[in-house]
Amino acid sequence: MDDFDVLPLHRNKHFTKQCCDLINSEWPRSETARLYSLENSCDTLPTSLVLVKNDGNNCKTVIGHLKLTPIPSMPDSVFVETVVIKTNQRGLGLGKHLMYKSEEYIKTLGLKTVYLSTIDKKEFYLKLGYVGCQSISIYGSFSSAVNKLTTNIPPPPSKKQYMKKKLM
Repeated sequence: MDDFDVLPLHRNKHFTKQCCDLINSEWPRSETARLYSLENSCDTLPTSLVLVKNDGNNCKTVIGHLKLTPIPSMPDSVFVETVVIKTNQRGLGLGKHLMYKSEEYIKTLGLKTVYLSTIDKKEFYLKLGYVGCQSISIYGSFSSAVNKLTTNIPPPPSKKQYMKKKLM
């Protein structure tokens, strides 16, 4: 994996447009909204990390992305979202590399637990040491207050599976 680097987007803003295009290729959204979200990347979370391939001659191309989001109700934890690898680069171990490098970065922030949700990549995350867990909210305690007001209304069906990993 010597030809690849994982970099914080906010320190490498010249990758923002490539990153936006990559994410929108998987989950289409307004380019303006996506760019706004990416521009919020910072050292203290949220942080976007990009996987770039060194193509030679000091030319780098964005191959992957993930976003680290704070969880207000769990200050020693982080939520990983928007994990994507360029379609033609999948199956080469790059997702695994991006996840491991992001875990190293998370440790430098003093955080102990990583949470994420997935619809169709559960097996991938299990291989990386993640285990299933209850759903969590990255929006603070608002959702639990709403749940108390709507106890007779069942939650909408979700295919999302929540997972977590304790970092050593």
